Amino acid sequence: MKTTYLFFCLIAGGLVFSLRANAEILEAVEDATIRLNNPDINYGDETEIHAANFEGKKSLVYLKFDASKLNGKVTSVEGIEAYALPQRRPRNSQVFLLLDEKNGSSWTEDSINWDNAPGNNLSDQRLVKGEGLLLGHLEKAATDVASSVDISWSEEDADSAKEALIGALNQGDRVVTLVLVRPSDREAVYTSKENAAPAAHPVRILVETSE
Repeated sequence: MKTTYLFFCLIAGGLVFSLRANAEILEAVEDATIRLNNPDINYGDETEIHAANFEGKKSLVYLKFDASKLNGKVTSVEGIEAYALPQRRPRNSQVFLLLDEKNGSSWTEDSINWDNAPGNNLSDQRLVKGEGLLLGHLEKAATDVASSVDISWSEEDADSAKEALIGALNQGDRVVTLVLVRPSDREAVYTSKENAAPAAHPVRILVETSE
């Protein structure tokens, strides 16, 4: 989806020029849950994705985005949204930008698992130290109805988090991996791109681009 804004500027000498800014939605092209208790099993075709962290049920969510499909370079990031499913005790999830330039985008949703996921700490619920940059966290879901939830950017430095994501979306092949982590007990559940329920949508990044 694209919305185009046209800005006009007047400079010395009366010259008028325009700059096109496009509001676009970048949806995950691949998404999958990986589970510690089933480390060699792939869950890439499920209609839900789960970030969980409690005894007997630990999982991460891997999300791949391809910014080469956009109509120009990313100039700003307005938000990250997920469609959260209702839970009796809703929880949020942390959003990390995977920094593994060599292998970060080499995974596919039909083959990724706990054992082969890039940047994954195989024995714990965290990414390998230095492999992930915390961007912020997705807000809690409602208790009684499914709804879109947005990111709350890192309290330490929201501007730096956005700049890092913009840089990754404009660099190289422009393919970026985000990872959802549940930092403590319980679980956060979202719809995947395979979910066809009304109003459901994959995790998506809201951006502005310039041509």
